[in-house]
Amino acid sequence: MLRCVESMRIEIKFSILVSILIVSGLTLGLILAPKGRAIIDIQKNSDFSRYTGEGTLENPYIIESLTINTRRSYGIKIENVSVCFEIRNCDIKADWGAITLKDITSPYCRIVNSKFSAYEWGFNVEEVQCITIENCDIQGTQFGLILNAKNISVSNNFISGQFYDSIEVSGTQYGSIFNNTIEAGSAPGIEIWGCSLNISFNQFINSAIVIEKLKWEGNNFQAKLNISYNKFTNSNPAYFGMGGIVFGDYLVLDDLQESIFEDNTLDNRTIILLTHKSDRVFLDTEIGQLTLIKCNNISFESMNYTGLNQDAQEIDYFELKILQSSLIRINDSYFSNFYQIYFDSCQNISITYCYFEEVGLRTIAFMETTYSTVHHNSFMDITSASDNLGSENLWYDENLSQGNYWIHYTGYPTAYTIPGSTGSVDLFPLSSPPV
Repeated sequence: MLRCVESMRIEIKFSILVSILIVSGLTLGLILAPKGRAIIDIQKNSDFSRYTGEGTLENPYIIESLTINTRRSYGIKIENVSVCFEIRNCDIKADWGAITLKDITSPYCRIVNSKFSAYEWGFNVEEVQCITIENCDIQGTQFGLILNAKNISVSNNFISGQFYDSIEVSGTQYGSIFNNTIEAGSAPGIEIWGCSLNISFNQFINSAIVIEKLKWEGNNFQAKLNISYNKFTNSNPAYFGMGGIVFGDYLVLDDLQESIFEDNTLDNRTIILLTHKSDRVFLDTEIGQLTLIKCNNISFESMNYTGLNQDAQEIDYFELKILQSSLIRINDSYFSNFYQIYFDSCQNISITYCYFEEVGLRTIAFMETTYSTVHHNSFMDITSASDNLGSENLWYDENLSQGNYWIHYTGYPTAYTIPGSTGSVDLFPLSSPPV
């Protein structure tokens, strides 16, 4: 009982001291708050009474010009409030979380011109109605910014997470992530769960956008994405060795039908990501990533691809994959330093006069792909192609009785068997590269 009373006295004295410092406008230096508590702990509307403002849209409460460095605790924690407030010009460092906002129904919550850094997360937002984050530096050893809010605007920030996500966003109905610099260690730059988002004009360093899921339990809105005009650079160490835009295990491909992916680049090369599109032609394109989902009648002529990582061995993160598509033509193109080109549940694929080298696993991998033709290509690596669970695929030109050149095959002119369960063969392997 005496210990409980003494603990209460310590917390009361601590709260009075913090209040005095805040009202005095002084810096909060290295402070050891009671374990698990926050230096600034607001649990109800009336807790804002120590700050200037009235909590309205016209005159929000202002928390500003604080410098906090704390251990074993949180920097700022605001929960269960409905008033309008703004945090600006602050510098918060904490072992656990620099700032946490939770269960906030306010129509105005703005964080601007501040720095947040912590071991767990730099900035955590849970069940918030509306939030704007501008011109901030947000860094977490684990997470940078965790967002679960209905309306978000995140712009002109530097955001970094090292072990997990730089930004994890879920359940957002109206969202904009615009003109930020996003850097990751070994994790995604942005991980998306059940959101409608406009992600544009961001700079991604060593990081990728990972779309885990669009339809979210309990959401009553149509989730869709507009991911455009983003630049991904130095992406080799990123998520599973991949940069650009990749899909997670839980994503349903049909959910992407209304989404837009335009004018994104990976190391100054074009990211081609098309969903449910038809009748497109790409000429003389330097590509950084190629993904087609449920597309029809798409042609690539004189395409050039030099990959970042031929050892990226997670199937969901291949930089070259074509899914559930038909009438796809790839002609007179060059590919090097990649893991494989993966075709799943496709038909009427045509691959001709292409040059492949420095391959990680399979040059071309057909899975449940039918009525396709592959001929007059130069396979310049000891790795081969594969054809599984398909049918009616021809690995040669019937009219010319000419197939492909396989650098590792010594059985010319005997037919070359394509590895895989389909039982395909190149009846007329070539003795020299056709291209």
